[in-house]
Amino acid sequence: MRTLKLTDGDLVFTNGTMQLVDGNEEIAQAVRIELLTFKKEWFLDSRMGVDYYGVILMKQPNYEAIRAELVQAILREPRIRSVDSLDVDFDRAARNLKVTFKATTRSGQAITQQEVLSGA
Repeated sequence: MRTLKLTDGDLVFTNGTMQLVDGNEEIAQAVRIELLTFKKEWFLDSRMGVDYYGVILMKQPNYEAIRAELVQAILREPRIRSVDSLDVDFDRAARNLKVTFKATTRSGQAITQQEVLSGA
């Protein structure tokens, strides 16, 4: 599948030409959008996104619940077959949640991605 290339939520242009992504880069972008969306934020699909308020933004966060929520969000992308590893590093001082994961697509290709979820 081919779609518009996004960086920090903005369309990417090079020399006035809108850029597109496909393949593993497009799948990784779809997962990134899922991880950066708060659950129920998108009115057309209330299942989309991560339950930040109910799981992550807690005084005493449960890291197993956070991991489970993130795995579930990644697997919501239908082209992902499995999440092979997931590391979560929460920096309380900076209020950042760094998520690094390896996943396998339905076609058997590996995707490795790191996301920093700010304001968590």
